[in-house]
Amino acid sequence: MLVDTGANVTLLRTDLAQKLKEQLIYTVPNISLKTSTGEKTEIQSKLDVSLECGSRKFRHRIYVADITDPCILGRDFLQKFNFTVDLEKKEIRTGGEEIPLFSASVKHSKSCSVLAKKESNNTNKIRRSYPGSSRSSCTVQICRNGLS
Repeated sequence: MLVDTGANVTLLRTDLAQKLKEQLIYTVPNISLKTSTGEKTEIQSKLDVSLECGSRKFRHRIYVADITDPCILGRDFLQKFNFTVDLEKKEIRTGGEEIPLFSASVKHSKSCSVLAKKESNNTNKIRRSYPGSSRSSCTVQICRNGLS
């Protein structure tokens, strides 16, 4: 999951959202976002989900769009739940809990972007995309109906 302090809203990739069809809230298709590369993408729908970050669960509305990353955790989520992003310690914090991060240099963006380390099937893909990354037990995941 990409944690992006430059993203105004939290986004989920379209193909992943389609697995949760019964929970989708459709929106008017004329809402668009400007990506970090300057391209525009349409918001297709929105979804109320439970996000598990560390040992805590957070109820939050996320938006569905054709994006590259599986999910982008945006500033709306970070501010709503009082997260602190500490780039020096490479972690995000909330409620006294520290969740490790690894950074990714983004040449085309002035925003600060970091990736949460997570053991998954995409680990090798992430390593190829972001050399120097390593494994961690940090979990930031979307949960159906608030259940893990």
